[in-house]
Amino acid sequence: MLIKLFNHFRLTWRVANDKRVNLWLKLFLGGAPLVYAALPTPDDFLPVVGLLDEFVFLGLCTLIFTAASPMAVVNEHKRVIDGGGGNPGADLDLYRYPSEQRDLASGFVITFLLLILGGWYAGILGAILFGFGYLSAAIMRSRALSNAVQVTENQLAHLHGPLRAAQRHLPHKTVELFVTQNPVLNAYTFGYGEPYTIILTSALVERLTPEEIQAVIGHELGHVHLGHASLISLMSGLGGIARLLFYRWSRSCEYSADAIALLASDGDPKPVVSSLLKLSSGLTDVSVDVDSFLRQADGENGAAASVAELTSTHPFMNNRIKNLVQQTSRLEVNEAYA
Repeated sequence: MLIKLFNHFRLTWRVANDKRVNLWLKLFLGGAPLVYAALPTPDDFLPVVGLLDEFVFLGLCTLIFTAASPMAVVNEHKRVIDGGGGNPGADLDLYRYPSEQRDLASGFVITFLLLILGGWYAGILGAILFGFGYLSAAIMRSRALSNAVQVTENQLAHLHGPLRAAQRHLPHKTVELFVTQNPVLNAYTFGYGEPYTIILTSALVERLTPEEIQAVIGHELGHVHLGHASLISLMSGLGGIARLLFYRWSRSCEYSADAIALLASDGDPKPVVSSLLKLSSGLTDVSVDVDSFLRQADGENGAAASVAELTSTHPFMNNRIKNLVQQTSRLEVNEAYA
């Protein structure tokens, strides 16, 4: 853990010294912790304990900074720290949902205010919760290694092809794929660093085609490559109202990951959309008309639907499909003028 922490700050330092990173991001990284440390809080007179909220705030700043910096730059410096080369691949920031970084900043601003109000109490609570999140990710990985079946060239080999195909257009990152027994169609990702872990449920593997599984894996790889997995794993210790602060950002992450699924599917939106429809309906053979599916939600009260979505970590399925269609058109225009 100490080595990972040290490498994280090494990465932050290298990225902060890169001329390709936005100056405002660098000012945020250097200025926000200084401003927070200068603010008078009730705990300032307490030795050691009074510094806990400052340490938590500094750690949050470094996480936000690396998550908001161009992923191509971050990955380049990470490969140097890891001692490897590798194919840098596509500029994945083109696939990031436009409001994702703004939504992350909004959650961070509220966290900033809570730390100011809570002082060292908030620092202790934050350290405990984030520590629990780190431990939780380690426990989940141990559980996967013990109970789930890992996908390799010799084990569940029919899933190894979709994994490799999904990684073909993406920068190199070590990812381990597992299948766990679960009657619910689902997939999720966690981990603070390589190897990241992707879990597919048995129901999903049984009901999706190889192309759809490739799209789902591509979506989970999107969470890895865009820095979501690390932050979400860290936030797993937060609960209730605290997690609501980042729900809007979480929904933006899903849109971004859907766009990476499109890239991992060789630009073909059909397996991405059909996999989303199967996840929505639970059916094996989907003959749903996409236009009709989208129209059924358009007839609902827009305000009520928006409020209902506020307490969800994922956007509603009709919104994900709409955004995917828009993303496909936008990327086609970008490629035409490239």
